[in-house]
Amino acid sequence: VSQSRYRCRATVGAAIQINGDSTSGSDTSTYGSVTGNEIDVTGLGILVERGIGLKLGYNQVIATSSPLVLADDCQGLHSFNNRYECTSAGESNHTIQVRSTSYLTNVFFDHDEIWSSTADTYIMDTAGVTRGFEGGGFRGCVFVFRSQSTSSRILQLSESQGAVYVDNNVFDIRDTGITNRYLVSIDESAGAATSVYFRGNKALSGSFMGVIS
Repeated sequence: VSQSRYRCRATVGAAIQINGDSTSGSDTSTYGSVTGNEIDVTGLGILVERGIGLKLGYNQVIATSSPLVLADDCQGLHSFNNRYECTSAGESNHTIQVRSTSYLTNVFFDHDEIWSSTADTYIMDTAGVTRGFEGGGFRGCVFVFRSQSTSSRILQLSESQGAVYVDNNVFDIRDTGITNRYLVSIDESAGAATSVYFRGNKALSGSFMGVIS
């Protein structure tokens, strides 16, 4: 799917649903690509189910719910040079939503812009997933965070296993009134990541923000 424009104002819906049914053996998202699209939707932006080797590149996705939802097994998914923006509040509207049935293996985000424009608690939360990351992460991305929450994390890596790479990213914190703020939060009690590599990142913030909690 490439070079298209989607504008949807329904209360429920997804601009693009890449849907593979593991029970019947079909997998329409295997080694496909979604590139160069403009997506502006009330609801979900891109919903990926079983994204095996999927390429997401040069898309602009603005959604009232989560712009990007990863569901089920995602292996080798590569997101690059996209702009994801969430425009509604609440924990159910994380900019990147990873559903509880998911596990991510070798999933990378490269040079994406990832925005939280209202009171999202997290930009990405892996709480409750089977495996949050295994040999994947964020490289050269820009995170723009404008939350009104009193306890905020950009990346909540609960239930993550294996290596998580957070390298050469920029964390741009626009709301200086947030307290208890962290770039990365790791919940050890929930079976957190065994190895987190946090290297070469920059934080732009008007007040102190912890790096890892």
